[in-house]
Amino acid sequence: MFAAARFLRPFLEYLPRELDENSQKRNCWHQFALDDFGSGMSSLAYLRNLPVDYLKIDRNFVKNLNKDPVNRAIIDSFNNIARAVAIETIAEGVENELVLEELRVLGVNYAQGYGIDRPSPLLFFESKE
Repeated sequence: MFAAARFLRPFLEYLPRELDENSQKRNCWHQFALDDFGSGMSSLAYLRNLPVDYLKIDRNFVKNLNKDPVNRAIIDSFNNIARAVAIETIAEGVENELVLEELRVLGVNYAQGYGIDRPSPLLFFESKE
């Protein structure tokens, strides 16, 4: 077993119970995103067991979406599963308009990446207010 898995297992077993006991508070003061979904340590079981608000689809599935029918099918299935459990989806690594349009067609809720905008310092956003 990976060291990360040994570390995460007790946390992942404890977290749903803790949040279930505080479910009214949960809606008021925080939200969760399951990041890099589809790679590494992510699991479909997390969608059933954790109170996740957003599913962030890993950039490896997104980057060639308009050219790879398998990636398209994977993203479509992630999006359908997320919708079934009332979770919104975020596509990571959107690099161009063609991929963005495919994500719109699939019904993905949000997108992030250089095709949307370059990362900006937080001061940039403060000065716009």
